Amino acid sequence: MKKILMLGLLLLVLVGCRTTTEVIILQPQETYTIELEENPSTGYSWHIYVCDLRVFEIVSNKFIAPESQLAGAPGKRQYVIKAREGGRGIFEVIYIRSWEKNTKPAKTVRYCFEIGD
Repeated sequence: MKKILMLGLLLLVLVGCRTTTEVIILQPQETYTIELEENPSTGYSWHIYVCDLRVFEIVSNKFIAPESQLAGAPGKRQYVIKAREGGRGIFEVIYIRSWEKNTKPAKTVRYCFEIGD
């Protein structure tokens, strides 16, 4: 019965967040870390596009330099998300060159957070 209930909840989340690439289920006060490859030497960096601060908060947003000393080696952008109270919210980031206007992002990553009660 519990598995059926969880499957139903997951289906409900997926229907509410059709275009998300990932669904994350958390409990209040639980944290989740997102790491995305980023290479500022190309001019590209991750920028927050959609962020539902009613459901979660961003505890940390930092760039982690590459361990390699090779020129142009990519590092990582790390976001630490902390769940607030129950609800559902979207976190979406885009990979862009900030000075290029009216161009599509090179990449878009979207997460749907489902926070239990």
